[in-house]
Amino acid sequence: MIVVIVSGCALVGTSGNSIGGESDGGAPLPYLQEEVPVCEPVSGSDRDPCAVIEVPNLPTLSDPEYLKVPNYWDLYYDAGDPPSVVIPHLVIRASFLPDTTRCDLYERKLPAFVGFDFRDEVLMCFVDARVNEYVVGTGPPTLTVVSYSLGVGAGSVFDYQLFRVSTAEAFEGREGVMFLAPSPTTVVEVWWMLSFWDVQRTGGKVTVVAPYKDYFEWRSRFTDEDRALLERPLSDFESVIREGAVARATATLGRIAVGEDLPMLITNANMLRPYFEGPGVGVSYETDTPAKPPPVPGGEDPEHPPGQG
Repeated sequence: MIVVIVSGCALVGTSGNSIGGESDGGAPLPYLQEEVPVCEPVSGSDRDPCAVIEVPNLPTLSDPEYLKVPNYWDLYYDAGDPPSVVIPHLVIRASFLPDTTRCDLYERKLPAFVGFDFRDEVLMCFVDARVNEYVVGTGPPTLTVVSYSLGVGAGSVFDYQLFRVSTAEAFEGREGVMFLAPSPTTVVEVWWMLSFWDVQRTGGKVTVVAPYKDYFEWRSRFTDEDRALLERPLSDFESVIREGAVARATATLGRIAVGEDLPMLITNANMLRPYFEGPGVGVSYETDTPAKPPPVPGGEDPEHPPGQG
């Protein structure tokens, strides 16, 4: 099994108040109508979204000595592994919007199917994203994304500004392919970015670059075959991911793993609430409604429409 690298974790906000394609108020749910060309800059940013740079690597508690090459066609399913929160449901190509990063601290409560829990908290940094393409799944044209998360001891004191600035510098204005799963803490109804593959352009060639590419290239325990997976043409990468998603859903009958008591895979970014209320998660919206992502700094505190910030 290939370990998914969570260097920066992203979360994508949805209202969770959607049923059967409409929101609670009866308004149609928003959907991306037209894909955005690759490497198209976002409004308000002068950053080249696909410049060849060092891939954004944020601090992580993981020991890099235990990392494995992210063999992306194995990100979806391994019959020998127990069900986990680290299983992608959606894959998007998206660009982070400028001046939208914000951080907050939450209690960590794992879904019931995990079988254990932590008595700690998790720091989450959210960023808004323009969705350029749904590689796997469907949903709205804009998502609120937490692009970094960190488990911490309960009652810890943080300089939120430090985390906000480093997260913004790493991601705002950049384009990447993001693997998304529901939040690992059920107190926030939001998507979680398991990994960010940087989209880079050299001349007419557009590639995706793996997290921790530099680390893998300089370790002798990795083979040339391993290293060949670290940077691939975008079109080839997306084809493999789509094929893997179909194979995984077929093997699991549309669930995160084999088992009728496990959550269904959610491939509509507007419809995250059914995951939280569904089998294996154990959230009651009547008694313990999950929080929504915080508002953009300096903005109003609007009610978050489905899938949007």
